[in-house]
Amino acid sequence: TTIVIAALSVGWNDPNLVYIGCGGFGGARVMRSTNGGATWANVSGVLPADQLPAMPVNALVIDQYNPDIVYVSNDIGVFRTQDGGTSWQDFSDGFLDNDVPRIIVSQLVLRKSNNTLYASTMGRGAYRRVL
Repeated sequence: TTIVIAALSVGWNDPNLVYIGCGGFGGARVMRSTNGGATWANVSGVLPADQLPAMPVNALVIDQYNPDIVYVSNDIGVFRTQDGGTSWQDFSDGFLDNDVPRIIVSQLVLRKSNNTLYASTMGRGAYRRVL
């Protein structure tokens, strides 16, 4: 199986922790390696209700304080796992006064100095949320 890597993030304090976001439709959405890429595990969610939507990942960010918290963006918003990818939840609400709409979120960036997540969209501007 060929995996298209659309996003990549390395752990803030552990260079052996690597998450990749997969492009294309079908298959894994997010893969994780804890040994620098020697082996990979699908961490797109275990139960159907807890899985990421079956669409390409656009961006991926690891939390700077807890490596089990990961943020992912796709064509309908922002999602978060708090358990290393076992379950995912919608995380598009709470960005300042405006929730991120159901729109393509093209990029995510975590600013370390103020622990703020920035999300850029296609046509609806940029959003930020203090974590």
